[in-house]
Amino acid sequence: MTTTVCDLTNQIITADTRWSCGSQGELKLSDGKHYLVYCDETGFDKISIVGKTALVTAGHGMLIAEWKKWWSGAANPEERPMVEIDGYNVVNLAIIDLEKNEVIFDAGQKQALFCTVTNKIKAFTSGSGGAHAASHLLIEGCAKRAVSYAAQYDYCTGDFVSFACYKTSQNNLNAQVNDYNDIVNGITQRGFVMALEMNKPSDKGLEVAQHPLAVEIKALFTSGKAVASAPVPGLREYKWTGETETRFVAAMERVHELRKAK
Repeated sequence: MTTTVCDLTNQIITADTRWSCGSQGELKLSDGKHYLVYCDETGFDKISIVGKTALVTAGHGMLIAEWKKWWSGAANPEERPMVEIDGYNVVNLAIIDLEKNEVIFDAGQKQALFCTVTNKIKAFTSGSGGAHAASHLLIEGCAKRAVSYAAQYDYCTGDFVSFACYKTSQNNLNAQVNDYNDIVNGITQRGFVMALEMNKPSDKGLEVAQHPLAVEIKALFTSGKAVASAPVPGLREYKWTGETETRFVAAMERVHELRKAK
């Protein structure tokens, strides 16, 4: 799974870099056991910055790749990528107006930190480690450390942190990496595998290349039978509606205004 944080107070977006498969028991190998396979070093970020706007993603890796390619191109709202597979939502999105420091669109499950004085959202988190990150952010106020904190309690959040600070224009993102094959290559070449019965979130598992079933694992990912993702609890229950689409189109109008103004 994953952890993403958008801290509007300090104008920074952070995320872990882990892409994985098997957290829901869907990866059963020929030995009859269920495994989690993951990689923190794919170069494929969950944050995408174009001009003065940001797209923050989680969910199904293949579809996220399509969203990132769309976002880095013309980003025509009439040609937006899919969000559902087999009738279930599998994509978690947020669009941030970096100029106005405002969330202009969100779709999916998130935890919001809300200021009752100003009636504005101060920050939001999402993903399997989102609740842990939110509790840490509320106390410590650091979006980077909030992700690292979540990684201590969540198998599916890695402790490598990608970030984009739009207050200082600093980031450590790999802007040109939008290809799902980069995730597959990362998993098959630099990934780790662990049995789901392991009970310590800090356990790394074994390198895929060193695992007795390495050939089987690599074949599953290269064939597409196993799909890497950054899934979010409850995401399947979210439904895009006509109202969601209306908000999305309005948000994209603002995105294109900002792109033309740069």
